[in-house]
Amino acid sequence: MELLFSALLIIIWVKNLAILSAIKWIAHEGKNHVDYLDHALPDKRVDKDTYYESFEKHHGNFFPFGVKDFRLRRLIQTLKNAGNLSSKIGAFLLTIFQKTLFQYYVLTNAVVFLIFALYVTDLSSLGMTGIEFLGTPLSTLLIALTLVSIIVMNILIEVEVCVGHIILDDYAKYFHMLCPTHTPFAASSSILLGTQVILVIGGTILFTNAGHVFFSYLAFDAFSGNLLPPYPLYDRLLIPIQCLYYTLTTLTTVGYGDIKPANIIGQLVSIGIQLQGLGLLTFILAIYWSTRKKL
Repeated sequence: MELLFSALLIIIWVKNLAILSAIKWIAHEGKNHVDYLDHALPDKRVDKDTYYESFEKHHGNFFPFGVKDFRLRRLIQTLKNAGNLSSKIGAFLLTIFQKTLFQYYVLTNAVVFLIFALYVTDLSSLGMTGIEFLGTPLSTLLIALTLVSIIVMNILIEVEVCVGHIILDDYAKYFHMLCPTHTPFAASSSILLGTQVILVIGGTILFTNAGHVFFSYLAFDAFSGNLLPPYPLYDRLLIPIQCLYYTLTTLTTVGYGDIKPANIIGQLVSIGIQLQGLGLLTFILAIYWSTRKKL
């Protein structure tokens, strides 16, 4: 298990570096990318090969797979077009790799779900219980670092969305290769896409921070109040729900006070949730601000 979380920690930081590089790319090359696509695709359709050309032309070929993992996506498409069985199998395996390890919401939610599962699942086949695993010093350190790294990723994604909407104006079209602007209902389609982004990222932020609260409570007694003790199994299943409740009330600035930080670790976790709540509000405003010209 320690090896698994070590690998996940490395993958998360590779993804963090990719997001940071994407933010810098949008800031420096975003306008050039928009102008290139508007000239190359005057009918406003989406042609991914043209997008990949623009990414490469405008210095988007950074570590590990470039803007939107375009080098990996292009390799997958090449293998699919090859026609032989081995190429199709390779394309299938690379698609799984890309979608599970380099899709932000899949990677982060899967890691937090694993932590929840370890806590409520009997690990007797490994000679320990979930609680004992979470209590070993090495596993505690690795899980804590992994969760902190996920919080960093959440903040970077919020920054990327804000910068993307401000500089690219149509973040869904020019960065994610989703283009509703040629339809008769362009404004409503753009708003629906923006709402989809809000729900996916907002849901991920809620779930991952609930995992952070959950682990901090178990490992460091970081929260007090109406939280249930971590045993028996029935109570264990209820604790994640209470962590979701605390995270949601903190993100939305409600803060009833029935659950509260009990030490400095709990305070730091809560500060992280509040900062992400501010970021969430900022990128919601940025998304709807970017659709103003289409209304």
